[in-house]
Amino acid sequence: MRDHVSLNGYCVEKRQSYLATNSTMKITAIASSIAAFSTLAQASINLSYEKPASGPIVSHSEVRVAWETTETYDLMLSLVKHEPDTNHWPLGHRPMRIVWMKLRMNPGNASFAFWDIPEVDGKGWYAFAMEGREARDDGKIVTLDRTLTEWFPIHKAGKYPKGGERAQEELKL
Repeated sequence: MRDHVSLNGYCVEKRQSYLATNSTMKITAIASSIAAFSTLAQASINLSYEKPASGPIVSHSEVRVAWETTETYDLMLSLVKHEPDTNHWPLGHRPMRIVWMKLRMNPGNASFAFWDIPEVDGKGWYAFAMEGREARDDGKIVTLDRTLTEWFPIHKAGKYPKGGERAQEELKL
């Protein structure tokens, strides 16, 4: 009894293994294409900020925050502080200050604001967060999209270390 039967230069076992791998790769490619397409179809909010030209972000400095949306939303912009206790803060952060809610933004439009950074203790990591909400006919408000900027430190005025900010790797998520 022969373990390997030659078929067009491949043994049967190798050919079956190749066919199984090829089928798996095709299924994976199709699934990832569908996932990418569905992601493109979802609405999104693009949110960014610019550091002050003077250097690190310091209490009472102004930071330019910019955003645009792909859907009509009521927007809520806030400054959040990183919190490692996800049992108490499930999103991994807590709000420090909320600037406005229910600012209606139409799709494709962009806007910006200058944010006056509040006085903080100089410890921890912060980010800007934006939520896109929709008021439903039944009176409920549903959050449709949520986004964060990258985390950054806020230093006390005149107390930031020479050489600028701490490295982003210091943030332990």
